[in-house]
Amino acid sequence: MYAFSLFISIGVVLGLSWTVADLKEKQAFRFIDCSLGILLGGLIGARAVFVAVHWVYFQEHLLEVFKVWTGGFSATGALWGGFVVWLIYAGLKIQHPITLTDQLFPAFMLVAVTTWLGCWLEGVAYGPIGVGRGWGLLARDEWGAIAARFPTQLLGAFLTLGWFWFLEMRRKRQKQVPGWTAAWGLLGISAIYTSLSFLRADPVIFWQGIRLDTWGGLSLIILSLTCILLRRRFYAP
Repeated sequence: MYAFSLFISIGVVLGLSWTVADLKEKQAFRFIDCSLGILLGGLIGARAVFVAVHWVYFQEHLLEVFKVWTGGFSATGALWGGFVVWLIYAGLKIQHPITLTDQLFPAFMLVAVTTWLGCWLEGVAYGPIGVGRGWGLLARDEWGAIAARFPTQLLGAFLTLGWFWFLEMRRKRQKQVPGWTAAWGLLGISAIYTSLSFLRADPVIFWQGIRLDTWGGLSLIILSLTCILLRRRFYAP
């Protein structure tokens, strides 16, 4: 999991550096403190959901719950965990929640891109083996077996980066409603994650014939659409 952790760290550093470059020193320190809190919430949420889904194993190996360096995270749990901490910040009024959300947008998107790249290097969330000779890209699975597979992780990174670029260009060209960019960023990431779950071959638990990560992605789509509708409903120009 070293490559995965490294790429996540790169995404965090690049995203935070992008954001604080235009902030005053006091604002920058406050933003970094809030960002680290949200990232910690994401880490806890990612691990908690993974443990809950695999509780049959972890109930007999309780100490392994805390061995996060061995891997085992849920992308859906990470986003929900970060969202919960964001709600706490909003309730405590440590920083205006909408301002914080917009400031977090670059870090949020870049971490999503590097997460996909980390998955590719570690053999996580890999695509199915291609049909026919020469189809697909060589990639390994979690057991180290290398085969020509559909490039699910690389496609996820490419689509997420493209969505980030599109929203950044739109934001620079015209003034957006506060919170608009972040909400649409979440919607894009959720839609990409959900769509690509149908192009994954890694073993996972199914419910009602659908992968759990697909259900998780759908819950994030609902969350992002709710945020978009609420901003349109309550924002007064």
